[in-house]
Amino acid sequence: MTMDLVPVWLVQGGWVIWILAVGSVISIAAILYVFARHSAAKLPLTPRRTEALLAAALGPEGHVARAPYEVLAAMASKLHRTGTPRQDILDELTILATEQLNELRTGMRLLEVIAGAAPLMGLLGTVLGMIEAFKQLEMAGSQIDPSVLSGGIWQALLTTAAGLIVALPALIAWHHFDRGLENARIAMNALLARISNALRASERAGYAN
Repeated sequence: MTMDLVPVWLVQGGWVIWILAVGSVISIAAILYVFARHSAAKLPLTPRRTEALLAAALGPEGHVARAPYEVLAAMASKLHRTGTPRQDILDELTILATEQLNELRTGMRLLEVIAGAAPLMGLLGTVLGMIEAFKQLEMAGSQIDPSVLSGGIWQALLTTAAGLIVALPALIAWHHFDRGLENARIAMNALLARISNALRASERAGYAN
């Protein structure tokens, strides 16, 4: 790649801009990855699907599950058919739900780091740029050219703007995904409670017979 093909602002911003450019690519990749994972997990859980999962939890083992809710229902069905005590089933489901939610957080930590580090990296570039600008003024001595200072400040502030541009999408995406996981956690707890009630009712029916 020749310098003629590189945007002027990317060259004038220095090495900080290059780091932020790489960070933006990583951020976009992380956003797409987490979005794909959450879409495959079928978030959020709808009431209609909740009823279907409750039926599956006490019924025969169904198809190979992919979404966390389906995994919970399949596990409940498997343990219930083997005669596992209700409390043991709930303990296993709780552990499984925690593992599923932790897996869905893969990639989100990277977004959180980029959202926090990008503005600081931009600020670092600004400070370094200002130092260089005032250094050039000092070297100019009495023949001070205002354009030297203004040009240096412009280049310095460029990194701050770039840092904010990289950080904002990552921050917004992180909050969006985190909200989705919080809703998933609430839905899973509700599903576990309803599975517990269904298992208790099944036990009572078995005792009655």
